[in-house]
Amino acid sequence: MNIIGWLRKLGILRYGTKSYKYTSGKDMPAEALMDDVYDAKKDLTTNSQDKKNEKKKGSGMWKKILGGFVTIIVLIIGITMYATSGMTEAVNEFFIHVKTKHYNDAYDLLSDDFKQSTSKNEFKAFLIQNSLTEYKNASWDSRSFENNMGKLEGTVTTKSGDSIPLTIQFIKNQDVWKIFSITKQMAGVQQVQNTKVETEKEAETNIKSNKSTPQLPSKDKLISLTQENTQIFAQAVNAKNMSVFYDQISSFWQKDTTPEALDKAFDAFYKAGIDFTVLKNITPTLNKEPTLLKDGRLLTEGHYPTSPSVVYFNYSYINENNHWKLVGFNINVK
Repeated sequence: MNIIGWLRKLGILRYGTKSYKYTSGKDMPAEALMDDVYDAKKDLTTNSQDKKNEKKKGSGMWKKILGGFVTIIVLIIGITMYATSGMTEAVNEFFIHVKTKHYNDAYDLLSDDFKQSTSKNEFKAFLIQNSLTEYKNASWDSRSFENNMGKLEGTVTTKSGDSIPLTIQFIKNQDVWKIFSITKQMAGVQQVQNTKVETEKEAETNIKSNKSTPQLPSKDKLISLTQENTQIFAQAVNAKNMSVFYDQISSFWQKDTTPEALDKAFDAFYKAGIDFTVLKNITPTLNKEPTLLKDGRLLTEGHYPTSPSVVYFNYSYINENNHWKLVGFNINVK
């Protein structure tokens, strides 16, 4: 629009003559109703064509804003996927080692902090107890990172089709993602219990004296211990190798036996092909109250209510560093 056109639109310059011809009020042009307006199309800013143009411009602007917003979202997702790709590669390698029972290789993928707080034996026990050794595949629904820390949240599917919800945290060290922690969500109602926290001096005294005052664990704790040890034993029977089971028994019992000796002791179970992993979702029953002997041994006796055969057990524990460890084990099917 030239300068003359702008002056006309602003009302500074108006010129022309009026001449109208119409047959009714409906046909009366806008110029006839306003002074100093000679040509509504040229002199006014609110004609219908301008409105259409404004509407068209507004629509185009919103399309550009929406398009830009979508582009930003896609860009953020792309950056997140790229930044966390190292974590997914690390966790895939980790579970391949776990699946093939290469526990030392899997352990090497853990961070130094993880290794300091968890021994190899404890690491193996966690994998077996939570059926992660039966890994088939995994899907990660949520991934995030901040500075040198990252997190994956998702589900691991086992060979039997069970789903295990996991949260895996990572720490980046020299551009390499290491597993910082593995957390499995617990099923059922969780109860928070008050726990006494001993002072550093008390802990040091207990370690030096190697003395402990074990108390009889609760019934729920005994049930949990039974299920945990039965499943570790079941995995060992299926693998026909008692090495992992040997790693979980008390050091007192380890001094009197070897993995090879345990293989011979349970060779009958190997040959029979008994699969005790079916007891995983069955709650054991204690046949009588547990007994805490003067020498510190804890004796439990019970059975799994299976049918037609019943699985009976007698487990003997000893307290080592505030953990109840097996010092005797007897299980049979009748």
